Amino acid sequence: MKNKAYLLALLLIAVALSMVEYRVVALNYPPFPKPFIKAWQIAMELRIRQTNPEAPISVVVALPANRRDQSVVDERMLSGSLAPNVVTENGIRQGIWSGVIDGEEELIRYEATIVMKQPPSKQGTNDSEGSIMKLPPLNESEYMLLQHISRRMQSRPPLAQIMALPSLKKGLTGTEPQSAEVGQQWLAFQAEHGPERSLLYLLDRLGLPRRQAEGLILAEGMVFQPVRWVEVSAGQDWIPLDLSSWNRHPRSLHLLTLARNGFPVVSVSTGATADIRWSIGQNVISPWRTHMASVMHSDAFLNRWSLFSLPPEFQATVRIFLLVPVGALMVCILRNIVGLPTFGIFMPVLMALAFRNTGLFYGLCIFGGVIFLGYAVRRWINSFRLLLVPRLSAMLTLVVTGLVTLALVGNYFGYRGMMAIGLLPIVILTMTIERFYVLVEESGARQAFITTAGSTVVSVLTYWLLNSERLQLQFFIYPELLFAVGGLQILIGRYTGYRISEYLRFRAFRNKQS
Repeated sequence: MKNKAYLLALLLIAVALSMVEYRVVALNYPPFPKPFIKAWQIAMELRIRQTNPEAPISVVVALPANRRDQSVVDERMLSGSLAPNVVTENGIRQGIWSGVIDGEEELIRYEATIVMKQPPSKQGTNDSEGSIMKLPPLNESEYMLLQHISRRMQSRPPLAQIMALPSLKKGLTGTEPQSAEVGQQWLAFQAEHGPERSLLYLLDRLGLPRRQAEGLILAEGMVFQPVRWVEVSAGQDWIPLDLSSWNRHPRSLHLLTLARNGFPVVSVSTGATADIRWSIGQNVISPWRTHMASVMHSDAFLNRWSLFSLPPEFQATVRIFLLVPVGALMVCILRNIVGLPTFGIFMPVLMALAFRNTGLFYGLCIFGGVIFLGYAVRRWINSFRLLLVPRLSAMLTLVVTGLVTLALVGNYFGYRGMMAIGLLPIVILTMTIERFYVLVEESGARQAFITTAGSTVVSVLTYWLLNSERLQLQFFIYPELLFAVGGLQILIGRYTGYRISEYLRFRAFRNKQS
């Protein structure tokens, strides 16, 4: 039987850990969700001018997409008379506004909240979209020039080739200066094709995967024109390169990709762009919105059956329910391992749940006041020699009357914490008063106060546990962790050794034996 209990506990823990590993590795879940997340607020305002009053207008804007390195938490598309729609074509997410506008101009507004999931040093990682846009062919002299420039570079590792690109832009191969004639030809090549195409031709000749990108640099302020850059791969990572210098963009820079490989960020048919601007700001948002957005955009089985699929009004309650077993595990540890005495088994958990509404200070004051006032009344009622059930009923009535009185006092003096007593477990309070009285009569006031103190300590620790938003988020995203909690409870249930309090209690005896 003992081995069966251990096997069951280990099986539950293994199931929980394997499911968490699957979510982290296969579904890209965060192993330890953050209690708060910094996000970028993007607002685009596009003013369209009518060129043909009788023809319908179609406006296409490249929008942020959910990728491994970024997540669109929420977004809004606004327009007066144009109907908005969102489509994805060739890997580009597009917002399309179409219809006939009233008047000469129409204002289109797009708002979104973007969360960058990975640190800046990993931007573009794990994105499998590669080179799509092909370049026009070069003539023979241009081809020979590129072959001559890249010949000495091809023996280097890919990352070393990328690091040498700024020197190549200035006319050097990175190993030795070119002749004046080759340098002039290379500079003339760049002047004819421009820095972007010259870089793309060179990367193609070096055999490095590349792609064009266009989007926004995430920094607070106003932007009137999207930025273009080139991304090159040196293995698994895509490295963004600045077109003016061919240097790698700083790792601290956040780049929001909107379009790739020549797809325009904004295009208008039968109309003209009068004005466009992007407003960028940073804000701190709740992690619940972030993870809910990433889960709801996925078709994976575990995501479809995620707790985020519940209606929002039920999610707050489920968050707390998920931590009740964790609170019970805390009681098991403090009672069976540490040896703290408590009134009952689950009374500290229920009291901790009540403290979340009253606040810890008011909750402890109400708890202590009701216990000791109830003890005094219990001694007085004892003189009537009532039977058990009527006596408990009378105590229940007393507890309810006392809590209602406290609510009225709290309302009069403006203490809102005292008005939340309706959620205190009145039945548990009634039974605690009875047990406190019996413990005083049987074991003395000292033991009763020790047990009360133990119950208070366990309730406070459990309150802090239940009130941890990080822990709530962890169990809400990974509800299978309850299997591990059950396994730990079984293991504690098989523990038959001394409690920590017993080591302290019998330390004089142990010292005498040694």
